[in-house]
Amino acid sequence: ELMLRCSTEPFDHAQVLKDWKADNDSFHDANRLSNSDGCFIATNGANNVAFFATSDARLKKDVSPLAGALDKVCQFNPVSFTWKENNEDATGFIAQEFASVLPQFVNQTDDGVSELAEGQKPWAMTESGMVPYLVQAIKELKADFDAYKATHP
Repeated sequence: ELMLRCSTEPFDHAQVLKDWKADNDSFHDANRLSNSDGCFIATNGANNVAFFATSDARLKKDVSPLAGALDKVCQFNPVSFTWKENNEDATGFIAQEFASVLPQFVNQTDDGVSELAEGQKPWAMTESGMVPYLVQAIKELKADFDAYKATHP
């Protein structure tokens, strides 16, 4: 899925992709696809693609440690499933469930692909937003384990 915006606001993925393809003969012709939100997609022309989002400390304020990450991670409900569209097996999350834990990483948008009833938009999510929670949860578990080891030699 091609996403060009760093935002939780809904946008039309299908239209963004259509507009981008209209300006580029093929994906391999663009080494870097940027937008005005400080995000870009880069490719080396060999089907390797990376999405980058600005993370510069100079652009941030009110920075504080992430608290309660382990509690959030324990609410994640990873599932295995089969896509109706192509019968392919996959793993992931149910966006509607995930929205109750970390709503900033979930939205409803027209992906231009999903077959839903007229007027219904599929739920979408970005899993990369959970990485800081996973890292912090590991750190919390390690601190708990280290405290346990110190009292139980």
